[in-house]
Amino acid sequence: MLSALIMAAAIHSVDDPVELVRTFQKGETHAYEVKSFMLLETKAYPLAYFHPSTVDINYDFTMAVKDLTPAGFASVLYERPIMYIIDGETAESAPVTHEEKVEWKMDLKLSR
Repeated sequence: MLSALIMAAAIHSVDDPVELVRTFQKGETHAYEVKSFMLLETKAYPLAYFHPSTVDINYDFTMAVKDLTPAGFASVLYERPIMYIIDGETAESAPVTHEEKVEWKMDLKLSR
């Protein structure tokens, strides 16, 4: 059964190649939300075990397309006002959230 599947996959022909590109339109705005979770394990000498700790970094950001070039590049305004950093629980405390006001405003050039 497995050999039949492998043979079917091998003889399957691919039509024309597909090029994946993104297109921008002047004036459009995109809003995104990022949520991350990191597990860190550190080991200090002379301990024989790893000590786990966790941290989450969450933030929202927007990208507003300001201008386009004939080659398809976009000039965008990237804005990220606040980041939330959540230190995971420990034996002594529950999770702790820190609000960091980064106020990022960057002019970026993005390719297709």
